[in-house]
Amino acid sequence: MDDRYRGIYGTRDVILMNKKDIEKFGLDTSKAVTVFNNYDSVYREVTGLTIVPYDIPVSCVATYFPECKALIPLSETARKSNTPASKSIRVQIKNSASL
Repeated sequence: MDDRYRGIYGTRDVILMNKKDIEKFGLDTSKAVTVFNNYDSVYREVTGLTIVPYDIPVSCVATYFPECKALIPLSETARKSNTPASKSIRVQIKNSASL
């Protein structure tokens, strides 16, 4: 449950985001968020994540696996290996207040 490398302790239900994106999208780090997407007309979501400001590129996010594997559509695969393309999946995020 502890990620000493990233300084996250006691939970894996987090989404790492650049501070500029958190501000740009008006997200509240004190409230749980839902991360969701829609591939192949299938709505997928993971609820109850906490936003962690992190030094990650703007417009990118990171989550733990398998906690957020529900967001990965089987239709999206890497060109050469044909493995699930979990590192290039588009997602949207909403504060719990907008649920």
